[in-house]
Amino acid sequence: PAVKMTYSASVTVPSWSTAVMSALSKDLADNKDGTTTYRFDQPVPIPAYLIALAVGDIACRDLSSRCRVWSEPSILDAC
Repeated sequence: PAVKMTYSASVTVPSWSTAVMSALSKDLADNKDGTTTYRFDQPVPIPAYLIALAVGDIACRDLSSRCRVWSEPSILDAC
């Protein structure tokens, strides 16, 4: 992977869902139309195969100061 890039993204999803990405979360905005826009920024150059996006009814739990797990809320306690 000699080719690497930085990127930023805006992802608009239904308000009941959450968006996560392989980038730093910058902010989110309630659009007042039943959607939420999440903004992300990846300032460190990475290969394209490391770009990830997940959207859904998900919640997180911190396992340590450096590790966070995302899953459906119904199975989060198993993490």
